[in-house]
Amino acid sequence: MGASIEERREVARRLRKNAEEHPNMQLILNVAFACDSLRPEGAMDWNVTAHDAAMHLADLIEPEPERTCRLVEDSENRTACSECGASYLCMSDASFCPDCGAKVIEEES
Repeated sequence: MGASIEERREVARRLRKNAEEHPNMQLILNVAFACDSLRPEGAMDWNVTAHDAAMHLADLIEPEPERTCRLVEDSENRTACSECGASYLCMSDASFCPDCGAKVIEEES
């Protein structure tokens, strides 16, 4: 789930603008203001964690390879993520694991 070049450019533009307009702003707030995807609908900018900001900024610099998982059965015969083990009732319809974010891929026949 890497960032597009357009998103990278827009975040860089916003980071520079925020830094110029607010030279004493903490980096985490600058990143939060610059990265729309870090702000859930209706959330205040300062609710972004340092971890979220750092991970998103790192992905903008060098995206991690896309993580994938397969749907497996857990010990209680529920559908679960093969990577993190999370299980949810609606997991069989998921495109991404709601817990670790890995992309669910189909088993190859």
